[in-house]
Amino acid sequence: MRGEFSVRSRGMDFSMDFIYIIQSLSCGCLIAWAHVARAS
Repeated sequence: MRGEFSVRSRGMDFSMDFIYIIQSLSCGCLIAWAHVARAS
């Protein structure tokens, strides 16, 4: 029971980190695209 919970919480942490990385990349792409659009 306890081992299952630790594995599950670890998976949750990984998924949260993955979502955070995806959001950071998306924000970076949007900012870069805005700069390019403004320059052109």
